[in-house]
Amino acid sequence: MAKWSDRLDKVLSKELDVSRNQVEKLVKEGFVLVDGKSIAKPSFRVSLGATIEFEIQEAKVESFEDIDISIEVLYEDEDLLVINKPAGLVVHPAPSVKEPTLV
Repeated sequence: MAKWSDRLDKVLSKELDVSRNQVEKLVKEGFVLVDGKSIAKPSFRVSLGATIEFEIQEAKVESFEDIDISIEVLYEDEDLLVINKPAGLVVHPAPSVKEPTLV
C-alpha cells in the first residue's frame, strides 16, 4: 500500500530499495498493477493508499562459452588483479557484442 502520493517509479524505488531504472523497466514491460490496473507509465501518480502489485521476473541465465586465451597476469593479491589485456578483447558483455569478452 502506498504510504505517500508520488510518481510510481519513485514509490517503488524507495520501497524496494532498487534503482528507478530497474523499476522503469518493470513498469514499461507491464509487470506493475496499481489498484488492479496495469500501468505502463513510470511517471503515473500514485494516490495515497493505492494498492501496488508487481511481478518479479525470473533472472535470465545466460550460457557462457569458455575460450582458450592466454592473459598475462602482471600482479595479483587478495584485493587486486592486474592483467595485460590483449588489444581488441572487449571487457564487458553487451547486447551489441557478439564475440567473447573478458568478463
